[in-house]
Amino acid sequence: MGPQRLRKTRNRTRDLDQISTDLLHPRRLEQHLSTLPLEDLPALGQLYCAPCARFLESQHALSHHQRSKTHKKRLKLLREPAYSHEEANAAIGQGIDNGSSVSSLRVNPEEVISRVSRDRILALKKTTAAATAESMSLGSEMDVEADHQLLQQHQEVPQLVEQQLYPDDDADL
Repeated sequence: MGPQRLRKTRNRTRDLDQISTDLLHPRRLEQHLSTLPLEDLPALGQLYCAPCARFLESQHALSHHQRSKTHKKRLKLLREPAYSHEEANAAIGQGIDNGSSVSSLRVNPEEVISRVSRDRILALKKTTAAATAESMSLGSEMDVEADHQLLQQHQEVPQLVEQQLYPDDDADL
């Protein structure tokens, strides 16, 4: 009797969109409740939780239900706006597109390249600063000379990167 019992049609409760329209239009809720036979309902249909679409058997059960986690979750779900046809059409790419949102999403490749090159240059500077600090802590002259050569090589790398990313455009003019 486990999860199969919940999936049966006779145990089906009202969907969220039906419940939200019931809450917005009380006349529709009255219409729905009038179609149900009162003899079969708990407490003859007197105690009804509209957000959960549930009939309860006593006032104590109703107050306990209103404090429960399932009732609070249902209230939270009902606070969100209902899923509309416009949202569904927009999700699959149909509908009106004025093009204004697309232009705001465009990325300038030059800005990306400059940002990436700046990040690389900063990373290289950090490694050279760490190398110089490490060489100063060692104190031997041979290590200082080797680190000095490494430092010069690292200073040349950003210039090479800039030359590769931004070739001289003056030659084309």
